[in-house]
Amino acid sequence: MIFKKKEEIKKAYGENIIQVRNVNKNFDVATQTVKVLKDISFNVLEGDFVMIYGPSGCGKSTLLHIINGWEEPTSGEVLIEGKNLYFKSEDERAKMCHETITIVNQSAYWVKSLSVLENIEIPYLLSGHSKMEAKNRAVKLISLLGLEAFWNYRPVDLSGGQQGRINLLRSLINNPKIIMADEPTGNLDTKSSALMMDLFAKINSQLNRTIIMVTHDLDLLKYATKTGHILDGKVENLKVVNKKMKAAKATGEIFDLRDLNTNFEDRVEIG
Repeated sequence: MIFKKKEEIKKAYGENIIQVRNVNKNFDVATQTVKVLKDISFNVLEGDFVMIYGPSGCGKSTLLHIINGWEEPTSGEVLIEGKNLYFKSEDERAKMCHETITIVNQSAYWVKSLSVLENIEIPYLLSGHSKMEAKNRAVKLISLLGLEAFWNYRPVDLSGGQQGRINLLRSLINNPKIIMADEPTGNLDTKSSALMMDLFAKINSQLNRTIIMVTHDLDLLKYATKTGHILDGKVENLKVVNKKMKAAKATGEIFDLRDLNTNFEDRVEIG
């Protein structure tokens, strides 16, 4: 990546925690240039639950990775809290995103030699915290879902639903303002999917965490405050599906879920 040495113009973000402006993304394949994303623009309010849907291969994951700072756009801007991601050096961008954003992938990438608890600790350790601080935080997180009995297991020895929820807990350990989710229910059965989406809904509606989720499952759109259809590299203007939603800043710690009558009883046997 060539670092842009232009002076960044700071733009007050107001209620728009994320601003995507005229984003294009091309990939060179052999002698051809493939245009994956085409002039995409939209804003995301603080506390929004945005669901972007479309078929496999339409560029949903690429769009998430651009917003998350992982994949530089060919052209266009992404602003997080009014700061342009791609006017930052790679180290500055990584730090900025790490402090503000987390991403939940469809497939969890476990360190197989570590326990459930140790896997949850990893992002907090990478943020420079001590082993004791990370362990204390991970213990609190895993207790939210009543999965304490499994913290010494290896994640791969648990059911798919349990792994999905532990993967989400790991992504929440740094108390992010923005949660991005890439087909998080894609590998789950119907019951586990409903439990996962219920958790996302509580995080969004009661802690005002901003969520952007991409999916091909139209049944999930009912959870959103806004939806957008991505097709042929373009996203239609986001459609407001919850007119009562008003922008609201993130509140409290993720541990506050304990007080929100969250009941995720797990009846799935260990696989």
